Amino acid sequence: MYQSVITTAFLTACAVTCIQTGLSAQSLWTDQSSDRAISVEFLKPEFEGDDDTDFLTSTIVLGGRFPISQTITGEAELPFSRYGIDNEFVDRSSSAVGNPYLGVRMRSRSVLSRVGVRIPIAPEDEPTALSSGRLTDYDRFEAFLSNTLAVNASVTGQTRLSDQAILQFGGGPVLLVSTEDSGGDDAEVYAQYFLLGVFAGRTVAVKAGFTGRAILTESDLDFGERSIHQFGLGAALNTGTVRPGLHLRIPLDKDLREDIDYVAGLNVTVILD
Repeated sequence: MYQSVITTAFLTACAVTCIQTGLSAQSLWTDQSSDRAISVEFLKPEFEGDDDTDFLTSTIVLGGRFPISQTITGEAELPFSRYGIDNEFVDRSSSAVGNPYLGVRMRSRSVLSRVGVRIPIAPEDEPTALSSGRLTDYDRFEAFLSNTLAVNASVTGQTRLSDQAILQFGGGPVLLVSTEDSGGDDAEVYAQYFLLGVFAGRTVAVKAGFTGRAILTESDLDFGERSIHQFGLGAALNTGTVRPGLHLRIPLDKDLREDIDYVAGLNVTVILD
């Protein structure tokens, strides 16, 4: 327990340092250009070898951003997951609200910093819905863990390749702390990271790249065993008040491919400026 407290304090200090020096991204696939916006992401998974899931099996994430000061923006997310089976023998479903996110971010020219927490409200009695949410949105894995407080910090930078082409990259730590008193080591630390190429036309932005996540608190694993990666491709309007977009995520690692073939996403961001 004391080790978890020390780790939490250390990571919180790192997060404060990050927000003073750099950036991070919220969702890679929704429009992030405005500090006053609301968004919704609808993620539809295609599970490996599973033809019985119903149409409403999905993960939905509601998000919002609002300015706190000239340099700091508040942000919030509310995730929801549903899994249903519908065949001639079984007709049942499971749904759950995940752990909401509250955080702040600071933008300075080509750098964005972010720090926040996920509040542990995900129910213990809906494991199927939570498991579906984790597999569908692995980049938000901690949003669908019960009895787990998550603290994360990240920094995102970018370099301009041309007038319309941008390379974005970033990452940071995620601390997971169990809220149950198990009497053992109840904290884990992950690293999350991404590399994304963006081509921004006059009306449409096209994105392609990969995201990754690796557990750092397991010493007996090699890099392939401790990490999961996904390739993503997306396109969205980058002008106007309402900015819809589409994206596709494909798992690159065998462990995740054993459970899921791909995730198709639809997102809409409404700019409130």
